[in-house]
Amino acid sequence: MTNKLIGLRLPLEDIKKLEVIAHQNNQSVNSVAKNAIIEWLEIFSRTRQQGMIILGKLLVSNLLELIDVDKLKQFAELTADRKVDFFHFIIGKHPSVNTLDEFIKDAPKILGNKGLMWFDHIEITKEKNSVHFKGVHSLGEKWPQFLLFFFNHIMQQYFNMKLNEENLKHSDNSLYLEYNF
Repeated sequence: MTNKLIGLRLPLEDIKKLEVIAHQNNQSVNSVAKNAIIEWLEIFSRTRQQGMIILGKLLVSNLLELIDVDKLKQFAELTADRKVDFFHFIIGKHPSVNTLDEFIKDAPKILGNKGLMWFDHIEITKEKNSVHFKGVHSLGEKWPQFLLFFFNHIMQQYFNMKLNEENLKHSDNSLYLEYNF
């Protein structure tokens, strides 16, 4: 990819914020600024292309608390199908057992703190006959239930895997799911 040098004029207080972030992350100010612009462009283009809006976590958490379980499941499954469409767009292949490894690699980027920010931290790993989702979030009590419906739909519909209910663990801020072939 060809690069081009550009210059930016920023208020001094914004430069100081960049310097603090750079210091905290052991990066250069240039690297932090470059990554911020790239991240903003990705978020901006994704939200515009898919007709999305950005809602704060507290608002989402409060909205979820108002939804009964059946509606929450419908909402999670509809959302799962939309994310599968987005995944298909990213990798250029329809999700299936053959694309499971790519899903495992890309899903944390899409759903984690560099993407949709559904998780503060997320890990997805694959073992011989199982896939494990481990995540920490800050979206309240109903969020793990939403995620359970969301991942169940994706893993069953697209990857032909079933939830191991014996290993299901979740709390108000964490989730562990295991799916088996």
